[in-house]
Amino acid sequence: MVMQGLKLGGDVPFTKIYLHPMVRDAHGRKMSKSLGNVVDPIEVINGISLEGLHKRLEAGNLDPKELAIAIEGQKKDFPNGIDECGVDALRFALVSYTAQSDKINLDIQRVVGYRQWCNKLWNAVRFAMSKLGDDYIPPANLIPDVLPFSCKWILSVLNKTIFKTVKSLESFEFSQATTAVYSWWQYQLCDVFIEVIKPYFTGNDPKFASERRFAQDTLECERAESIMICDYPSTVEGWNNEKVENDMDIIESTVKSLRSLAKESCDSLRFSALLCLNISGTLTNEKIFSTPVVTEIINSHQLDIATLANLSSLTVITEKDAVSSGYADAVVNENLSVYLEFQGANSAEAEGKIKKIDELQKQIERLEKMMNAKGYEEKVLPNIREKNQEKLDSLKLLLKEMAGLTL
Repeated sequence: MVMQGLKLGGDVPFTKIYLHPMVRDAHGRKMSKSLGNVVDPIEVINGISLEGLHKRLEAGNLDPKELAIAIEGQKKDFPNGIDECGVDALRFALVSYTAQSDKINLDIQRVVGYRQWCNKLWNAVRFAMSKLGDDYIPPANLIPDVLPFSCKWILSVLNKTIFKTVKSLESFEFSQATTAVYSWWQYQLCDVFIEVIKPYFTGNDPKFASERRFAQDTLECERAESIMICDYPSTVEGWNNEKVENDMDIIESTVKSLRSLAKESCDSLRFSALLCLNISGTLTNEKIFSTPVVTEIINSHQLDIATLANLSSLTVITEKDAVSSGYADAVVNENLSVYLEFQGANSAEAEGKIKKIDELQKQIERLEKMMNAKGYEEKVLPNIREKNQEKLDSLKLLLKEMAGLTL
């Protein structure tokens, strides 16, 4: 390639070469046909059954003893075969593995995890497109100062993610780039931002008209004719907002405490909560939050907290207010405590909800199993697939409304 570049183009085709670690199996062993631990990328991309793996070995030239050892190795490492992961998940996994210095211990389950993440990414994009609609026209310029709190926050953390990703790619720290991209999509866009803006689009409530429009503008951000020809993302001056990020840290810490209490009490039903502000408290670390500041944050973002923590109701009190018995409590920081009360835990209504939730979960599992079956896309007509997807979405929405689950 170098010689052809010099001969035909008068210059070398590239100036830098990246040497990645050797790819080994999940146990760190060098891949060997006699061990049966060779991972064919095509089999990871398309998926293959355990029987298919055995047939590949049997079609080779291993002697009977080596063949028996190889088959046993495959049974141990791939008892259910290899799930279809697709090209993107495999590539992302291999790039993320480059943090390992001298070898890549390739665990197929990690690739499967990235396939699930790719599905979540696709669902996030589909959510955004469904909220924009065909007649949506993006603004010429996005002005962060006029945006709602959640929109300011997602743009600020996006700006930092872009900076980290570009810097990591330029310094050949590819695993750090994948970590930055993964964390933003998974933990900030999907787990927080999309969940927070969902109430804006529920029933087209007039009181959320401006928030709904700003959320659309933030979801769109910039539209290109094709990702293949658009510019690589770059940081935008004016998007960084440390105050908003610090405020969101308080909100996320509060939500985390509420979720932990809910998990300890019962996973399947919604709760009411009290947020207790400690008047005399001060937070003594690098981020100084006085009680008035925390009070303003909590009072201004009750809807965000209730949405993210899947609460049925939320009340803000001070330490002077009495808290009745029957509440589980946790300390968020020196300024803030949370109390969680279960709604109707011992009532017949709660038992009925649990039964309905169990049935909904079973319906979702059956439908997802059918839709994820091998050959589903090829064998099932498009209109049937669309109906199945609509049914799955409606079941998940109903389950979330009933149980407050994060799906």
